[in-house]
Order: sequence, then structure tokens, then C-alpha cells
Amino acid sequence: MVDRVHFLERQILDIQERHIRTTQAEQHEREDRFRRIQEEVDEANLKIERLREDERSLESRVASAIEDVKTVVSEIEENQSKYRDVKKHIDTLRRQQSNKVTAFGGERVLALLHSIERRHRQFTRPPIGPIGAHVVGNL
Repeated sequence: MVDRVHFLERQILDIQERHIRTTQAEQHEREDRFRRIQEEVDEANLKIERLREDERSLESRVASAIEDVKTVVSEIEENQSKYRDVKKHIDTLRRQQSNKVTAFGGERVLALLHSIERRHRQFTRPPIGPIGAHVVGNL
């Protein structure tokens, strides 16, 4: 019976040793797995931070590009306005060039002459003008 007890005690010790070794192996395996996962998390965090930096850089570049586009659009609108003004002025000069009366003041002279014509009875002598409309030059 003593042999049996020793045998059982030895079995208990063997089982405990196997359990300790298994537990240590499992613990080591868990630690390794935890370390690998932690490394992956650290790498992911670094990648996230790099991507955030890239995002900030791109946002800055986009904002700058938007400002450049706004500036160009403003310049285009300004130049279009200048173009319309110049074109209008050229058209006015062409119209005035073909009429002796408008050559001396444009539409305002025509309006003045029409006003004089409407009120011609109010004058004792109608005004003469513009003088260039009545003078003929020989070139």
C-alpha cells in the first residue's frame, strides 16, 4: 500500500509538473500572441498617424488650390467686364464715327437736338449746334 501511495504521489507530481509545463507553455504562447497583436496595433497606429498627416497636407493643398481657382475666376470675371466695357466703347465710337452729330458727344448730343426740336417754338431763334455738323472741310 505504501508503494501504491508512493506511486500515486509520483503520478500527482508528474501531473503537476506537466500541468506547470503546459501552463507555462500556454502562458508563453499567449504572451507571444499578445506581443504580435500589440506590434500590429502599434503598426496600425503609426499608419493611421501617417495617413492623418497626409490628409492634413492634402487638405492644405486643396485649400490652396481652391484659393488659386477663386483668384483666377475673379481675374477672368474682371477681364470679361473690361472686355465688355472696351467692346461697348468701340461700338459707341463706330456708331459716332458714321454720324456727324454724334461725333461731338454721342447720344447726349442727339438727345439735346431732339429736345431742341420738340421745343423749337419756345426759342426766338433756334440754337445752332454742334458747329461741326454745319462745317464742311476740304481735305
